[in-house]
Amino acid sequence: MKKKAVAALVAAGLALNLCGCSAYGVAIKMMQDYEPEQSQDWAVEEQLPEEEEIPEPEESEETGNEDADETVVTGKDQSEKTSVEMPEELSDNLYDFQIAMDGQVYKFPMWFDDFEALGWEYLGDRTEVLYSNEYLYAEPWQKDGVTIYTSIANLSLNAIAPEEGQVCGLNLDGYQMRNCDWKIELSKGITFGESAREDILKAYGEPTDEYDGELYYKMSYETDYYSEVTLYVYKDSGVMEKLELMNMIELEGLDNSVSEEVPELISEYKAPTQLGDDYYSNILEYDGALYQFPCPIQEFTDNGFEIQEENSDMVIGAGDTGRAELMKDKQRIRVSVKNFAPYATVLENCFIIELDEHDFGANSNSSMVFPGGITFGSSEEEVLAAIADYNYDGSESGKSTYYYVYGPDEYSSYGYQIVVEDGKVTSLRARQADINW
Repeated sequence: MKKKAVAALVAAGLALNLCGCSAYGVAIKMMQDYEPEQSQDWAVEEQLPEEEEIPEPEESEETGNEDADETVVTGKDQSEKTSVEMPEELSDNLYDFQIAMDGQVYKFPMWFDDFEALGWEYLGDRTEVLYSNEYLYAEPWQKDGVTIYTSIANLSLNAIAPEEGQVCGLNLDGYQMRNCDWKIELSKGITFGESAREDILKAYGEPTDEYDGELYYKMSYETDYYSEVTLYVYKDSGVMEKLELMNMIELEGLDNSVSEEVPELISEYKAPTQLGDDYYSNILEYDGALYQFPCPIQEFTDNGFEIQEENSDMVIGAGDTGRAELMKDKQRIRVSVKNFAPYATVLENCFIIELDEHDFGANSNSSMVFPGGITFGSSEEEVLAAIADYNYDGSESGKSTYYYVYGPDEYSSYGYQIVVEDGKVTSLRARQADINW
């Protein structure tokens, strides 16, 4: 199955970068991480694969949030949740996000159990854990021998099982529907397997975006991020043989309760006693104290930093990320934070996962030190000697050279970034969003 992350305010239209993958049997989880200025240098672009036939679901290999394996999500009180009634007739407005299949009109989003009540059998993993603002992109369902795939989202603040989530859309293609004789229709008579590109243009006008590929026209009609209908007209047949419909907006009845319970993980953290020279340790020195990332924000407040509430996210959803601003002796720092708990909690119960600092010359009070004693003013030769035995990449941008030190495994998340300009270190960043201490 595919697992992805949604921006914390989907309805408000915040964007996030999503990673594409081609196999439904691989779970991919990407949390929306706050990126301060200049952090785009950390990003690694992945070329999306060419569209392909949707395979039958296979046994999944769980990856991503390791805490999910040990998290048990029980049914929550959803007394505020009310069923979404399906319309009797199909709307003429494409942006009502409706579709008729075999005479039944579907309106998205709807609750999982509402979709199930329409005769669909869920073939996915009911024990999966969806953290705040995550969604499963290709969850299989079956009815009358027909298999389709839907997205299931958790737009609440707390972790849930799929059956507590919202079905926000579906994907259909000719391969799936090759033995299906259902009439599948969108607004204004646009019909799966029958309507041509000219029919779609006449019904809906020019698309928000269109791709003219070798095999098909891809026509996207979008109202907001994660609210769009995408139609594929294949050139060999001349008709629409694939569609993707998604409307990821909040339904009433979400569990947005917030707990102040201190996660057990915080008590398991032990502050390091020495900086050392190990670039896989995720240890750094800051303002004279030692930290190992990810680090409880409480460690910084215990060392004299105060949270600036007006510039901080004071509540973080389950498994979600946010930002915080801290101050000590007129020294102001901005950090990225993550909540590792399966419930929404206050900022004080979260972990710092990213901290960066820049050398601003004579007026700088920079105080960050990396393993091996690398700090502002260290020479490039000293940097290369310190990281020589570790996995790292280097790239140049203008007058600067960026060194990225990664973990011991090929796909480990990065730990340190060191920027050198004119032969001297001018910027340092530490980032680690996985618990490995």
